[in-house]
Amino acid sequence: MAVGPVIEYEKINLNETNSIGIVLSFDLPVLNQNAGGKEVAAKEILYANQSLKNTKDKNARELEILVAKYQSYYSSLQSLANAKNLEKKHAKIESLFKRGIVSTSLVIESHRQLIEFFRTKFEFETNATKSLWNIYLLTGEIENKRL
Repeated sequence: MAVGPVIEYEKINLNETNSIGIVLSFDLPVLNQNAGGKEVAAKEILYANQSLKNTKDKNARELEILVAKYQSYYSSLQSLANAKNLEKKHAKIESLFKRGIVSTSLVIESHRQLIEFFRTKFEFETNATKSLWNIYLLTGEIENKRL
């Protein structure tokens, strides 16, 4: 809404007219419907909703994959021989080697297998931990966890 002074000058043929006064004006949105802008906004809303749905579906599938990975690594870690048993076997082989019953190549191979066991166990533990923290990230629980 606008209020203000107005001065008009009009010349029609030989007649001249001057007008002075106050004008009160306001917009009527009768003809200004902006149908194109509304249609674009409606399409953008549909696009945003579909994009949100796709992202949620993708995250749900990724969460399922991460849970399956975590469970696989966890069960693999549970099925691996524990370190105490391996240390006992290692000590037994060492004692047999010192007594001359076991050859050097067998002792070297047992050490290689021991190193490979711990390398594999470390890899499983690392991957299980990564999967677990990614699960926490996707479910929004990462803020509640302490490092």
